[in-house]
Amino acid sequence: MEMKHTHAVSPKLQTSTAATSNSSLTVPGMFSKTNITSARSEKMSDLTATMIDIDTLPISFVEGDGFRQLMAYAEPAYVVPCAKTIKK
Repeated sequence: MEMKHTHAVSPKLQTSTAATSNSSLTVPGMFSKTNITSARSEKMSDLTATMIDIDTLPISFVEGDGFRQLMAYAEPAYVVPCAKTIKK
């Protein structure tokens, strides 16, 4: 992926001093953690459970690095629940 999409390298893989010196180009630089309401957090968890059901994904999907990176980007303040919580 790095070879084809150099602009979309995972923050873990970035070693360039240019990318690290300009914090506005990194995910943490673009989004600061803000508060999230409990209603929004609950709705996101419900939608995650619905997605797992509709797309017939394993419940452990929520513990994958890719999903957690997506959620951290989309809603930095959201704490992704563990599989056990989603199962409930």
